[in-house]
Amino acid sequence: MNTARYLYIWDNDVDIPFFKLFPIHYKPDTVIYSLFNRDGPHSPSRDLLIGSSRAKHRVFYSGESIMDELHADIVIGFFPPNIIQQPGSVFIQRDVLTGGTELVQTGKVPTPSRQFIQLRLQELDYITSLFAPKLSSQALLTPDDIPKIQPYSELNRQWLETRNQEKTKFACFIVTNGGCKMRNKFFEMLSKTRSVDSLGKFMRNAPVDFILPDRVRDRAEYLRAIGQYKFMITFENTCLPYYSTEKIYNAFAAGTVPIYWGDPHITEQYNPAAFIHVATYPTFGDQLSEFIRVIKRLELLDSNPAEYALVRDSVPCPEAERLDQILQSSVRQISEL
Repeated sequence: MNTARYLYIWDNDVDIPFFKLFPIHYKPDTVIYSLFNRDGPHSPSRDLLIGSSRAKHRVFYSGESIMDELHADIVIGFFPPNIIQQPGSVFIQRDVLTGGTELVQTGKVPTPSRQFIQLRLQELDYITSLFAPKLSSQALLTPDDIPKIQPYSELNRQWLETRNQEKTKFACFIVTNGGCKMRNKFFEMLSKTRSVDSLGKFMRNAPVDFILPDRVRDRAEYLRAIGQYKFMITFENTCLPYYSTEKIYNAFAAGTVPIYWGDPHITEQYNPAAFIHVATYPTFGDQLSEFIRVIKRLELLDSNPAEYALVRDSVPCPEAERLDQILQSSVRQISEL
């Protein structure tokens, strides 16, 4: 009998330590897979296809915006917890207070998914870092561990400790994937008015000997590195409702003011007074006008310490307790798979 805690249905060189925390034993009726496979991002691997006829539960995980639209029964990803599926491949969000609905995404969706479990990339990073000792000792997550998962409350505590770190530089930009034209354009425009340090692999202009610490394994050093900047460009790769990654979270944790473009609902998660929200527009011309407006505001904040302090000193996550409880519920669901 296979005693592995989980089954990888992706390339062996892709490691997601998070799943090592759960007692998910391999059985013929349960398969966990992701978009990391040699057949392409939209095709499950041959192993999954071979086992699909026996699989009672096909669990798909992704911290990215690509979802499996065909095979998954359970989807772990960025979707909000009150999302439901409507016939015709349309996602709608149910308002838990009024019972009304709001269209949030159309197009290919996981079908016929019966269960969604919310898990954002920054939450996965946090859990992996929090339980690193368990990972190194091959221990499992227990029910008593779940209440300790408080990334948003911890974010507010970190922000209190780091917000007063001396800011000796204007802005940083950390990007590996150069495929987002809007993000690239904003970096280009802002760089014409102020010095913006690109510390990642894309458009890198940092000193040759500068090595950016790993955001998970060397988290304290990573936060110190970006904490010396007043601002951090935290644009997503794409603009999708409720899709947000670790970028804005890490900027707040470092006491740096995020410049954010992406999820149009981001203010449901973070305080709009605490960051620079770049609105999204359907046309390139309107988006450029918004970029110009934002850059003018950044120039004002850079030259006016009192105005900058008003933004920097606004608490990042007023709804921290509620968001922590949602994540704890998600982890509990995953632990029971």
